[in-house]
Amino acid sequence: MKALRLMLIIIMIVSCFSMVACVADANCDEGHDLNERCVCTRCNQVIHNMGNGCICQRCSAPEHTEEDGVCTKCNRLLSINGSTFTLGLYPQSKVTDTSLIDILNQSAGEAPSYSQKGEWISYGYYKYGAVEYYAWYIDKEYNGEKYRGVIFSDYRPSSTINSGSSSATYQDDNGYLEQTVYWFKYEPIRWSVVKQNNGKALAVSQLILDSQCFYTDRNTRENGNKTIYANNWEQSSLRQWLNNDFYNAAFSDNQKNAIIAESLDNKTTAYDGSYNDYANCQNNTTDNVFLLSYKDVTDTALGFNSSNLRKWSTDYAKAQGLYSSPNVDYKGLWWLRSADSNTSSMVALVNPIGTTGNQYVNTTSYGVVPAIIVNI
Repeated sequence: MKALRLMLIIIMIVSCFSMVACVADANCDEGHDLNERCVCTRCNQVIHNMGNGCICQRCSAPEHTEEDGVCTKCNRLLSINGSTFTLGLYPQSKVTDTSLIDILNQSAGEAPSYSQKGEWISYGYYKYGAVEYYAWYIDKEYNGEKYRGVIFSDYRPSSTINSGSSSATYQDDNGYLEQTVYWFKYEPIRWSVVKQNNGKALAVSQLILDSQCFYTDRNTRENGNKTIYANNWEQSSLRQWLNNDFYNAAFSDNQKNAIIAESLDNKTTAYDGSYNDYANCQNNTTDNVFLLSYKDVTDTALGFNSSNLRKWSTDYAKAQGLYSSPNVDYKGLWWLRSADSNTSSMVALVNPIGTTGNQYVNTTSYGVVPAIIVNI
């Protein structure tokens, strides 16, 4: 009996040592017995031989480490599903839950003013052609969700040179009134893939996310000995806003790693496709976030048509003063980056019916539909 017991103990010790050796040694040639999926048949460890792009060189299986939908090792977007994906967060839907509104209002504190702003931040929006402090925002988190509060003491004019009266804005038409705090939930941004090539995808937002002017002034200006037209994409305030304010608000650091900054051709993208001085004088730009061009939306190879160019807008964009047409299911207008062919103060856009048009650069009531290139 003692001999049997001793034998069992010896067997257990030997088995234990063999398992430890198997687990401790991660080299399949020396310690593990791997199946076709790189799984050890004795200890069940997965022992991949990872190569470039987080793909195992033995079994070809991917092994990504995900954070915010992006691999932390190879920077590939992992949330893509066919021709759509989500990436980033931005204020979109209006909060209507009165209990939640009360909680957020208490967290935000006293409404801001020029002399007493607290944690509120001024948008720095224009009125009468100059920056005025009348529209404010604040970001707050509650129960793991993020929200943006918005308040304005005067209406945002639909053009930077106008006053902030109710007759010169679309905010009140959209149901947003002065001296009232409105809250909007940060929600995933939904993107549609337009084109894929060599592991990269060009994608465009499915919704109009904001309302901004293309540039704050219609006039031509001088930069050193160079003339800068108002419809110059490189020097536009909207390009700066997209690549700074929007980019930093919408994307986490790891999500930014999946976005590819690529050179954009801005010379051959003029409105109506014709050669003109306003387009020809523009330089190529390298942008993380950008607007589509006239050439893009009229290229049948990219699959655009008058139906899918019609865009719904977010509640947040409407609170910023977006104009949306009541005659076309309240679809909005949105900017393209292409210079007008006839005047330096106009830029191309997409109308609510899905056709192209043009408008003065300092119009604030037209929407922003960001585009990005991502690593897939």
